[in-house]
Formats: sequence, C-alpha cells, structure tokens
Amino acid sequence: MFSEKVATLIEALSRLPSIGHKTAQRLAIHILQNDRSSGANIAAALQAAIGSVGNCQDCRNLSENTIFCAYGALGTVRRHRAG
Repeated sequence: MFSEKVATLIEALSRLPSIGHKTAQRLAIHILQNDRSSGANIAAALQAAIGSVGNCQDCRNLSENTIFCAYGALGTVRRHRAG
C-alpha cells in the first residue's frame, strides 16, 4: 500500500514507546502530506541529540557533558535522583 520509504518511516516510528502501527501510519502521513518542515526539524533535532547527548558517568542522567552533568557533579545537591 505504501512505498518502501514510507513503510520504512512507519516502521521506525512504530518502534517508539506507546506508538503502535496505526499511530505511526498517521504520523508519517501527516508529516509527509501536511507538515514537512516540522518533519525536517524533528529529523535535525534527533540527529543533533544523537550525536551529542549521552549519559552522565555519575548519575546516568542525559547530558551533553557525559563526564559529569550539572546534577551529577560531585558536591552538587542531587534533587533529580530518587531516594
């Protein structure tokens, strides 16, 4: 029913948490038919985040500085940690 590239996009979207196949289909169709600029912005933001965000070695929180983030640095109050 869909081209190979659209089917690949739907499959990729459906791998996200709480996104089933039908929702992935709706998202893909919406982006491709109505909101291509937002789709391009999402793709660029994902690419940038994947290339520069990791886990802090101390607290495992997502951070651009994977050695020690603002919360995980030694001597810092760790309000973000449970417990």
